[in-house]
Formats: sequence, structure tokens, C-alpha cells
Amino acid sequence: MKPQMPEDGQFRVGKPDNATDARWIYVTPEMALAHPKGQLGLLLWALVAFNLLMGVVRVYQGVTITPLALIFGVANLTVALLLAIRSPWALPAVFVQVIGGILAAFFIVLGPVDVVIRAALGIGLLVYLVDGDRPNLIYRHRFRAYSDLEGQDRWTGGDNV
Repeated sequence: MKPQMPEDGQFRVGKPDNATDARWIYVTPEMALAHPKGQLGLLLWALVAFNLLMGVVRVYQGVTITPLALIFGVANLTVALLLAIRSPWALPAVFVQVIGGILAAFFIVLGPVDVVIRAALGIGLLVYLVDGDRPNLIYRHRFRAYSDLEGQDRWTGGDNV
């Protein structure tokens, strides 16, 4: 069932950024999830699918090879679920997962190329989740406004209705 936009929503305006003069506009979770950008995009669905696939593989490895893989498999499945249901807890879970994966790659020493690739992909993913417009609306219930706030609607630039 698709969430419906509430009749009355509340906006809270953050402080302007010194470099860009942009502000974060905070909205209610209902407003964020009902907005078209509040739905998962292709990149986020790919992240859900990747975590789901890795979770299933690691759970299988945990049952057949080593119990440690079972723990990582459950972690992957948890991240996939949190991302798919658009929970605000998804961002800290992905952060822990990416940083843990980078640290594990350094300690296991899978090879310098593998470590660099994992680190680059993980850091790129974190930058997208922290700074991207869609993840911010979905998981942090805020969007960026670049125009002057006096009498302006944030999305259309027209008068407030």
C-alpha cells in the first residue's frame, strides 16, 4: 500500500550552509515516504539485492563452512530489510557494514587491488547515502532547498500555498 501525503505537514528549516547557502528542510516521515522521491530508486534497489544475495550466500556458508559467515550473512539480510522498508536505522547499519568490510579487507589482506576496490566502492556508497537527495529524503526525512526562503515554495519556486 502506497503511503498517502498527509493533509497538513510540518516543515522545519535548518541553518544555511556557508559554502552553498542551501538549507535542509526537515519534513515528517509520512511526508517523506509519500513523496515520489521517497520511493527506492534503482541504486538503492541494487543495494538491497546485493545485500540479500550476499546474506543468503553467507548464511549458506555459515551453515556449511564456518559460523562466522553466518553472523555476516544475518547482518547482510538485516541491512537489506532495513533498506527495503526505508527505516532510518538503515544508514547506521550500512555505515557499520561498509567500515567493517573495509577493516576486514585490510586485516585479511585479500590483496592490494581488492582492498582498494572495496574501500573505493564502500566510501562512494557512504557519500551517496549521506549526501544524495533520495537517501536523505527516505532515511533522514529532509531535502535540500537552494532558493531564498522568504515566501517561496521549495519545489516550484512559487508562492506558498
